Order: sequence, then structure tokens, then C-alpha cells
Amino acid sequence: MLYVMGIFGFISGFALALKLVGYLLRQRSREELLEDKGLRTTYGLLTWGIAAFTAYCAVLAFKFYFPEYS
Repeated sequence: MLYVMGIFGFISGFALALKLVGYLLRQRSREELLEDKGLRTTYGLLTWGIAAFTAYCAVLAFKFYFPEYS
């Protein structure tokens, strides 16, 4: 069950991060997004970092509320 919570946290964090990145990059043109490689690195790492952090938080929350299952 702990793995399920980790996967759920990762997927939900990834979705949250993509919404956040979409909001942060809404003012940029399509051409600028395709040409600037620095944006890809910065916002790509931000997305993966948020996804990993939410997976970690989901696992910690599961361990806190259900210690007998972990």
C-alpha cells in the first residue's frame, strides 16, 4: 500500500507541477518556448522536483496516519 501512495503522490504532483509550469509560462510565445533550451531544463527540473516532493509527502502522510501498514 505504501507503494500505491507513493505512485499516487508522484502522479498528482506531476499534474500539479504541469499546471504550475503552464501558469508560469503563459506569457511566452510558442516560438520562444521551442527555441529557448534553458527553459526546458529549468522548468523540466522544477516539474520532476515537485513530483518527487509530493510523492515523498504522500508516503510520509501514509506512514503517519497508518503506521501499522508501513
